[in-house]
Amino acid sequence: MDDRNVWGRAAAYVASENSRINLSYEPPKDRPMAFTPSKDQKRREREQKKLDKRMAREDARAEKLEALQTAEEAAAEEAAPMSEADIQAKLEADFEAELEAEAKAAAEREFEMAC
Repeated sequence: MDDRNVWGRAAAYVASENSRINLSYEPPKDRPMAFTPSKDQKRREREQKKLDKRMAREDARAEKLEALQTAEEAAAEEAAPMSEADIQAKLEADFEAELEAEAKAAAEREFEMAC
């Protein structure tokens, strides 16, 4: 029998008995060990996060472009040539609005003078 082998086993037995780590320890079945995601899973999550951010940026860019186009269309409609009747109707509506504003201002001044 080899003496080194016997002493080696004895040393391992003493070390396992005296150390805090027991090599024959098995975790309880009701509490499984913590799960650590693999590097590949972490890489996939990073790539998905980047893809989500890019999609959000593209959506925001598309919404901004759509709003700009809507504003340009509205400006183009206002700049479209109007007929004489349309121009006259617009002038009359503006004049009526100014008259109402002046009458309201005059009424406020009279009320302030009365107080």
